[in-house]
Amino acid sequence: MKKLLEHSQEDLNKTSSPGNLCPFSSSDREIHKSKNKSAIYCEEPKLRWSSELDRWLCFDPTLIKEVLKSDDFQVNDYFRTQEILTNHLGLNVEHTSRLLSQFPFCHDGKFHKELKKIYAKKLNEHHETALLQFEASLKELITLKFKPGTTLDLVEEIIAPAIVSAASIFSGIQSHFEGNSASIAQLLDETISVSRRMKINKKIEDFIIKFPKNTSEEIAFTRVGLAVTGLDSLVGALSESIVSLLNRDPNLKLSQIQWDENLPATSIPFIERTLTKDTILQGEQLKIGQTIRVYLDAGGYSKQNPTYSDLYFGAGTHTCIGKSFSKELWTVFTKCLSKVDLRLQIIKSARRDHDYFFNGYYLLMVTVNP
Repeated sequence: MKKLLEHSQEDLNKTSSPGNLCPFSSSDREIHKSKNKSAIYCEEPKLRWSSELDRWLCFDPTLIKEVLKSDDFQVNDYFRTQEILTNHLGLNVEHTSRLLSQFPFCHDGKFHKELKKIYAKKLNEHHETALLQFEASLKELITLKFKPGTTLDLVEEIIAPAIVSAASIFSGIQSHFEGNSASIAQLLDETISVSRRMKINKKIEDFIIKFPKNTSEEIAFTRVGLAVTGLDSLVGALSESIVSLLNRDPNLKLSQIQWDENLPATSIPFIERTLTKDTILQGEQLKIGQTIRVYLDAGGYSKQNPTYSDLYFGAGTHTCIGKSFSKELWTVFTKCLSKVDLRLQIIKSARRDHDYFFNGYYLLMVTVNP
């Protein structure tokens, strides 16, 4: 957080860069984005201290579950950053603060449970309709775009529009995928610059303005939360997953691929927790106030138990409320693509710049071949 104060004024006039507000300056920061991360996850110790990141790193699925289910670890304090921006820098980030206050995963205890119930209720109300909308949109886009000999952006032209159509069911208004620009969901990334934070605050404000005037603040921010977090995470998960499958055997047609039953990749490769008291874990002494980064992503690469891909959705009281929806969405996605007797060849891909939290592609150019 010291970095935040040191760089804040100059960052207001700059776009985000790896050094802006970011205390990370090592290869540890990029583990989850490495092309050979599966090998890295297998080679890493279960738990180690990163002096470069100033936090513990955990790569073992069993240990990660233990951390996520333990009361000795709590969610990070996102509001401390908001307090610095408001009280120390005099910036107006009211809309970001309001949205964070409505996010279940920013809280623990009773309030977290109450918020989770609200989100779960809204999710369940629109679950089936959103899935049907996703399927209809996906089928239409596949029919329209998948022509032999053509080149297209699989994210921009297929995945994102289909997810947006489903997200709009939850929010009640039309949203859009942010591509390579600042995304509202990035407010969960503690390393982003002040300038990007201000852009995100403005985007939240613009989103809220679209709701009818008689919409309560609670409902508006809840629906924004459902829409924007689902949009980024699902586009990321589907794009990462299809890349992993296409790379297994580039010569297979979509109808020939052995589609994984569960999502083979996630867009949220890690989450972090803070120690509430001194704790011994895996023989190591962890101190109160220290941070531990647990790599959910490592669960999908576990050779001991492949079902650990369920870890993508967390564990314990903070298990993702969208787990069931995400799994069903993947089933619909694979069902639709498995009927396509064409081959996709990746010719260019790119992940979002200055994003050290989410995985996923904003650009995925492919050629469509017979």
